[in-house]
Amino acid sequence: MATSLGIHLRADGFSFAVVEGGAKKHVLKSSGEGVVPAGTAPRAVGKLVADMVKMRKADHVSVVTPSGRVVLRELSLPFTEREKVLQVLKFEVESELYHLSVDEVVVDFIALEGARATPSLLVGIMPKSHVRQALDAASGGGWDPHSVQASYAAYSYALNVLAPRLLASKEEETEPALFVHLGAVETLVAQVGASGHLRAMRTIPVGWLELTRDLAPLREAEGEVIPPGAEAEESEAPAAADSAKIGKEEAAVPEAILFGADPALIGCTLSEAIRRAGDARCAALCKRLANEVRRAMAAMPGDGATVVLTGADIPGWERALTVRTGCQLRKLDSTIGDEERRTDLVALGAAFAGLGIAQTPMNFRMEEFRYARGLERVEGPLTLALVGLIAWLVIDAGVHVKQGMWQRDQAEMIYRDADALVVQLNTRVKED
Repeated sequence: MATSLGIHLRADGFSFAVVEGGAKKHVLKSSGEGVVPAGTAPRAVGKLVADMVKMRKADHVSVVTPSGRVVLRELSLPFTEREKVLQVLKFEVESELYHLSVDEVVVDFIALEGARATPSLLVGIMPKSHVRQALDAASGGGWDPHSVQASYAAYSYALNVLAPRLLASKEEETEPALFVHLGAVETLVAQVGASGHLRAMRTIPVGWLELTRDLAPLREAEGEVIPPGAEAEESEAPAAADSAKIGKEEAAVPEAILFGADPALIGCTLSEAIRRAGDARCAALCKRLANEVRRAMAAMPGDGATVVLTGADIPGWERALTVRTGCQLRKLDSTIGDEERRTDLVALGAAFAGLGIAQTPMNFRMEEFRYARGLERVEGPLTLALVGLIAWLVIDAGVHVKQGMWQRDQAEMIYRDADALVVQLNTRVKED
């Protein structure tokens, strides 16, 4: 049986899921999550993930990044063949990239389900820096990932498998359901049909970490709150030489793994954020998110009567969403299974995609990244082969030099014998 590992690199930490089996029959083997300290470099994050996963080899490894800085656009084309679409995709979306260079992004798509006459595609545009950070994090854990995905795509793959079981008891199977996933730095809103296929997707670049905005940071060692400006009062200004040394050390530190998230919001768990924010701030964020979800619903085709909540839970989140949308709210119930319900659905969807369950799996690891990573993978064998080739050429050249010297000596001896015979012949001719 095939083994697929899905790793979700979040702004507040990471989560993973290991699925074993095939497209028709599979089982969740293990899952978990961990917290990453603020400012951790990508390779160090990969090592933290590897220490928890304890799996160095898998048939398929998928790495998922947040979707906050990934541009989403819906595009209609007269064809859906993957090879043909990828040939024209960048040209079709170039006019949408007014704030990005087309040479600094990679694009991919998911086919949407619907009653439209022309096939619709959900196009994702990801900065190449996100892909590089994801590959660096995976290499730090000893993996060479087969795919790099965005969180919205992995979430849709999980719904592709779980939604039909969740919606099986619904009488109104023709109506699509709305799934809302509250994450650390983003909220995903997906409209899914009874078959589990994605109909529409929106990403809201606001998550529960917004609760910590403008709050004083925590002192990690003592767990106490540092008032703004207290650190500056406690420490004296270093000398000029020390300042130059500190600047060099900071310049040598690798880029922290953020994927475009605000560094001021990193370094806090969900329980800490809720405790420090208080009821008033939680209620304000829930109201803001509910308004954004209602706006996303208005832009989607059809009217879903059911809203299913996944991801984090903030006090007042369900009530605010019920008041704003007027829809019936549900959560992943026991029909899904306890393990799958507790697992991060984004990581689980990435693992499902590795088993070939997803209809049109998205992969931002394009050919340029495949070539670069492939060259790094064979760099050692290529160097050894090159050294061996140079050694063989040197030895072969020495053998040829020896052969040339021996042939020269043989030719000189033959010339001397021939000259002696010619002299002897000339002497006899003169005598005759």
